[in-house]
Amino acid sequence: MSMAAWLLGLGAALVVLALIYWILCIIGYWKVFNKAGEPGWKSIIPIYNTYTAYKIAWKGWMYWVMLALTAVGAWMSAGTGVLAALGGLLAFAAMVIGVIFCYKTAKAFGYGVLFTIGLIFFNPIFTIVLGFDSSRYQGPQ
Repeated sequence: MSMAAWLLGLGAALVVLALIYWILCIIGYWKVFNKAGEPGWKSIIPIYNTYTAYKIAWKGWMYWVMLALTAVGAWMSAGTGVLAALGGLLAFAAMVIGVIFCYKTAKAFGYGVLFTIGLIFFNPIFTIVLGFDSSRYQGPQ
């Protein structure tokens, strides 16, 4: 088998895995949004779906803060020295906001730290569980 065929097969496998991941996220968030009183179709639209999830669990504007920290941190990390170090700190701050968001999501539906860990590491699976289980939305935390 040639290297080109191997790379093409690997690329196709990655596309299929990404598509499965995306579909699982849509299914989970559709149900979560419905449970929280938001229209499920919002789960299909990129960026807007994450903003809606932040609005449900925390505050919608925190999504824009996290997005700005990520973008500026990535831009600064391309530099050298102090600029790169500051970019790394901004990226770390964005990651912390993401972890807090997972915790607030778990709390908004009555779960705790263990469910938060599941949302961090296995997000599509735990989002589907959150959407289909018997938990009730308790509002932003």
